[in-house]
Parts: sequence; C-alpha cells; structure tokens
Amino acid sequence: MTRSFWIMLLAAGVGGLTACATSHEDLQQWMAEQRRQTVPKVTPLTEPTRYVPLAYVGGTAADAFGSDRLTQVLRRETGPLSVSASWSPRS
Repeated sequence: MTRSFWIMLLAAGVGGLTACATSHEDLQQWMAEQRRQTVPKVTPLTEPTRYVPLAYVGGTAADAFGSDRLTQVLRRETGPLSVSASWSPRS
C-alpha cells in the first residue's frame, strides 16, 4: 500500500471524528422546542372488573378423572362398536 493511501485514510478518520465532536446546538434547540410543544395523549384505563370467587361445590359433581367419566367420554366419541369379520388380532 502506498503512503498516500494511508494519509488519505488517516485524514478521513480524523475528519469523521471531528464531525462527531462539533456541537449540534441547532439540533438540541429544535429537540427542546419539540418536547415543549408535544402534549402526550394518554387515554385513561378503565377500572378492572372485580373478581368474585365462587364457592367450590364439586363434592356433589361426578369425578372428572374417574373411570366412569372416562368410559362415558370414550363411548360418546367412538359411537356404537361394530366388529368387522375381517378383523383378527395380531400375535
């Protein structure tokens, strides 16, 4: 690499750093003005509904995990059983 390439690279780097170091008063003034003029629009939240717990009355209901309940559900889902003549158990 030539010496002129390195000089140009160094000049670009220094130029980039000085661009970041300059003050941006006009931008800061504009931002301050925008903050003063901007009025936030916040819609108020509605009050949440109050939770009222119900008393547990499950003692009189059927057991959801009992074998009787499982049998009822399986019968309802499968419908009437019909055995096909071609069916044979695999050994």
